[in-house]
Amino acid sequence: MKKFFAIILFAVLFNPAFAQIEENMYQTDHMLKSENTGNLTFELDNLSFFKNNEWKGNFAKGYTLPGIWLQPKFTYQPLENIKLEVGAHGLFYWGAGETAHVRPFIRAQVELLKGFNVVMGSIYGASNHKYNNALYNSELNLTADPQMGIQLLYDSERFSADGWVDWNNYIFPGDDEQEIFYAGVSTKGWVTKKDSKFQMNIPIQVVFRHQGGEIDSVRAGIQTWFNAGTGISGSYQVSDTKFFRKISAEVMGFYFKQCAGEVLPVETGYGVNAWVAAEMKMLQVKAGYWWGKDFVSILGSPFFSCVSSCDPGFVYQSPSMLYAHVEFNKNFGKICSIGAEVDAFYHLSSKGNYIYSSALPEPQKSACSIAFGVYIRLNPSFLLKKFK
Repeated sequence: MKKFFAIILFAVLFNPAFAQIEENMYQTDHMLKSENTGNLTFELDNLSFFKNNEWKGNFAKGYTLPGIWLQPKFTYQPLENIKLEVGAHGLFYWGAGETAHVRPFIRAQVELLKGFNVVMGSIYGASNHKYNNALYNSELNLTADPQMGIQLLYDSERFSADGWVDWNNYIFPGDDEQEIFYAGVSTKGWVTKKDSKFQMNIPIQVVFRHQGGEIDSVRAGIQTWFNAGTGISGSYQVSDTKFFRKISAEVMGFYFKQCAGEVLPVETGYGVNAWVAAEMKMLQVKAGYWWGKDFVSILGSPFFSCVSSCDPGFVYQSPSMLYAHVEFNKNFGKICSIGAEVDAFYHLSSKGNYIYSSALPEPQKSACSIAFGVYIRLNPSFLLKKFK
């Protein structure tokens, strides 16, 4: 426990800048702008990253992610409410030789009504869904392919909604693997006005995973998993100019159900995630607490699941942890952002056992996991031609 707080104190004292890593490093603005009507542009979006995870305990093994993803694409907005993007997404790891993972990037977007957008192809995925960290592991912004499917987006003064389907694995007749798709909903309903100093909203978040199909040759059973969460989130804008800027807090409850299949050793589970954050002129600090009972996070960090990802068959009875996050971020104009972050997870002692063992659950010692990352995102855009 002393080591945990010592690391947090060090991070707070020596981390030198204001931060918005989720927004600046991972998210992409989906709003269509009228001034871009008729523009044919070339964009070279890329994110360089170095992430090191020193994991302790029996949840997951530690590893390092050194690499870069590159997304060159052409963008054309023929009308005020229509945009087409065509390019590629490539992922490269340092030291992996000439190995590269490349996928096409194609996105068509139409704003049917004011604030209501339909997106097909490469959707605005990952952290753009704005899930709680118990449901979505932000590390997937570095390593996962762009989500591809269909998406409905709605934004108004008091409500925002994101409904999506990501077709993860398409199959042809006779293939020796099953189809897999993910789906989800993420909404926020504001109790207060968005521009008020004190803001309060009610988030509703759902993630769904299905694996099955009727045309494959595997003849394996169907697997369907379901996550859902809701709660209350609030913030208070202290000042726009002083050192101390903003305080935020959120409390959410979560539910898990294995709707079909018997792959996982638990059928239903639940959990609670609560955090508080403070934003200052040169710093953002976040601290939280997690407790779960038979909960499995479909797309979240293994720390939010009761099932070990590195020791097959091992299940925690009621895992809980304290965690803290400190981050730095600085923008250089509109095309460059640099950031760094430090995370600490203190896994509180709990009981666990192997599902195939008849022995009673055994105590698991507390452990402290540490992670840090450094990121640079560049997104230059070049106007090739403006059509009238």
